Amino acid sequence: MAGAEADAGAVITSISAYLDYFEGVRRRTLTFIEATPPTLVDWSPAPGEYTCGDIVRHLGSVQLMNYRLVAGSPLKYPGHDSSLGADWPAATAYLAACHAEATALLKTLPDSVLAEKRLGATGKEASAWRYLLGTVEHEVHHRSQLANYMTWLGNEPPQLFGVFMEDLPR
Repeated sequence: MAGAEADAGAVITSISAYLDYFEGVRRRTLTFIEATPPTLVDWSPAPGEYTCGDIVRHLGSVQLMNYRLVAGSPLKYPGHDSSLGADWPAATAYLAACHAEATALLKTLPDSVLAEKRLGATGKEASAWRYLLGTVEHEVHHRSQLANYMTWLGNEPPQLFGVFMEDLPR
């Protein structure tokens, strides 16, 4: 891959492989979103904390923001307020629309873009692949946040891989 040699420590070197991996990450996140009661769209554990709807909208916005950055656009956060999806169906539709747009955009890019530098929110440059890796970490963080919310409310969150920890062989 031309240009990738400049970033010998790159973890992500193929957009196609990344997208395949992220589809699995998103599929597991959707399991948690689908298990969240729609009536919790405006629920948060405390004033000023993200609501369940905020989390869903935020996931879509950050994916879109990061993928656009990888494609060469300036960093711009679309937001996560309820105007992007006020009820649960609208919030999840927003997430799906962001995912579709972001994925389609990445598919148009050559792998060489992953080694290119991009200016992030801190004003520092990093290789584009790092923003994709950050998208995964961000997704997992907020998936866990939804799981915590469900637990606090007495709902059993789904298992990521279909097995409870207590069922693992010892």
